[in-house]
Order: sequence, then C-alpha cells, then structure tokens
Amino acid sequence: MKNKLMLLLAVLWLAGCAGSQRYTYYVEPTPLVAEQSKYVLGNVDVQLTLGHGAIEGDRTFASQRELQQEFAQYLQHFLEQSGHAAKDSASADATIDVVIDYKRTFNYGGHALNKPEVEHAIVLSKNGTKLASFEQGPYTTKYSYLEDLAVNLKIASFNWDQEDEPRDVSLIAEHLIKDVTQIGQ
Repeated sequence: MKNKLMLLLAVLWLAGCAGSQRYTYYVEPTPLVAEQSKYVLGNVDVQLTLGHGAIEGDRTFASQRELQQEFAQYLQHFLEQSGHAAKDSASADATIDVVIDYKRTFNYGGHALNKPEVEHAIVLSKNGTKLASFEQGPYTTKYSYLEDLAVNLKIASFNWDQEDEPRDVSLIAEHLIKDVTQIGQ
C-alpha cells in the first residue's frame, strides 16, 4: 500500500512538471529559436517598493530611477555578453520589454539590506506583435553555493548595503537574459 501511494505521488508530480509550460507563445510556430535569436532591449520598467524597516527620507540607497538605469545597463551588458544582441531593432528577431517589481528588504535598523524580493514579466515582440512572454516570482537572489554563504554571512552581520545591491541587480539581470535566450523551439 505504501509503495502504491509513493508511485501515485511520483506520477502526479511528474505529470505536473510535464504540464507546466514556462513560456507563452502568441505566434505558432514561433519565429524565435532558442540559443540563436537576436534581441534588442526595449522598455525596462522597475517598480521599487520599500519593505519593513525602511527609513523614511533616507537617500542612502538607489532611487527607483537609478535602479531602473542599473537594470537596463546590466540587461544590455548580459545580452551583449551572451552573443544574442542585435545591432538594431530592424535586424532583431524581437524586442525585449521588461517589468520588474523589486522589493528592497531591510535588516533591523534600516541601514543594511536583506536579499530583495523580486517578480518580473518579460514580453518579446516584433513590429508591435507579441511573440512570447513569461513571468516569474516572487523569488530572491541565489548565488553559487560558497558565494551565497558569504552573502548570507554579510547580511547576518548587517554589512550588506548600498554598495552590494548592484550585485543583486546584476545577478537578476543575468538570469533574465539566460531565460530570454532559451525562448523558442
């Protein structure tokens, strides 16, 4: 009986995994090809919210506008680094529009940060026609094993601050571009 129950749970779990499609395609067959399509960065919209512990009026950390600029710079950097940046929108297979909800979370006292809480939505389009989209969240940053341990220790000692936040932004941008390059068939 116990083995049958375990088998049933395993089958249900696998069925759930197989049924979940990560990307939504609006044009079939999609003109996008995973690991081959070229993109141009379009709109990058960052919505910053301040979590518990924020100090009202504190300008120590990047503003919403500055955070948006950081995301745009890192997204463009990783798009170019991946080899999937088009020269211009005319030669691009799609334009990437990004919306990021970024919740800055603070350690006690409001002078140090915890890992951010993030949600994002990506839309790929060409000449005003939606080709594909995906969204994810909420999630937080996860570095490689030893690096994540070091970051967590820095957070625990109230030393993760405004100088470290760009590392979170960079990591998020890098993962977004990796996800974009996997779109297509």
